[in-house]
Amino acid sequence: MDGALDPPQFYHTHEEMNETLVAYGRPPLPIPLQAVHDALASLSDSALPPAFASEPTMPSFAPHPAFIPSNGASGLVELSTSEVPAVNTTPSPGTYLVTVVMAYSVPVAPTARNAKGAMKKARTNKPQTISIEGSTRVDFSKACFEAHKLSDKYSPGIHSGPDFLMWWPGCVGGKSGAPTISTDAEFDLLVAGLLAKDKKKGSPSPVSVEFDLDKME
Repeated sequence: MDGALDPPQFYHTHEEMNETLVAYGRPPLPIPLQAVHDALASLSDSALPPAFASEPTMPSFAPHPAFIPSNGASGLVELSTSEVPAVNTTPSPGTYLVTVVMAYSVPVAPTARNAKGAMKKARTNKPQTISIEGSTRVDFSKACFEAHKLSDKYSPGIHSGPDFLMWWPGCVGGKSGAPTISTDAEFDLLVAGLLAKDKKKGSPSPVSVEFDLDKME
């Protein structure tokens, strides 16, 4: 009811109120949310746009003829183990798994007897696959440095150095009496003994190498 008019005017719908407001130069009232909700609820599926009338359906795809077995069978194809290519894990001849030991000094916490503290040897081991047969002392040393990511800091001398120890199970002297390799001749002599032993045995021996960072500075 509009009591501002004389006589008072009654309205039955929202549209009637807006028509009167517009006729008197006033903006129309917004449509209540409940009215919008009721209007949407009264719509049937047939009145909705096609995109909303039903649940979307997934398109079906037919397999490409190239993937259909010739016998017309369907389903997954089971491969036999003979059809799976084998991975060759056998190292190439002359290639060895080398344990590269890096020795270096680290400080020890001071004690009552030694207030200034002391230094002790620490060691870090890294595995590296290295082709020893046909390798030179320089190439072998570079591969050992690469195991500890030291290639950009150290490089072997052309004629000698840096010194390193090299041993394997059954070698003369063992680990405790491993020879120190400094020159090409010493390296070639030691490698010749290793290769001769392994060719007779038929398998490569695990090789260990140790170099001392303190002696390389």
